[in-house]
Amino acid sequence: MDRQLTLEINLGDLIYAFTEELRQHIRDEQLLYEVVADLLAGMTTAHGKINFSGIPSESARLAL
Repeated sequence: MDRQLTLEINLGDLIYAFTEELRQHIRDEQLLYEVVADLLAGMTTAHGKINFSGIPSESARLAL
């Protein structure tokens, strides 16, 4: 059975969640922000796995 889950999340909430989860493992603030930025950059080029559709303008549509 091929099921698709669609999750809509605010981009700001996604950044916050990544930052807070990684803060437990990365103590250096600058490195923390660089890792979060790299994660987001990787997600935007994930060959259609994640679509930042802009609906509404700061939302991300995550299709798994």
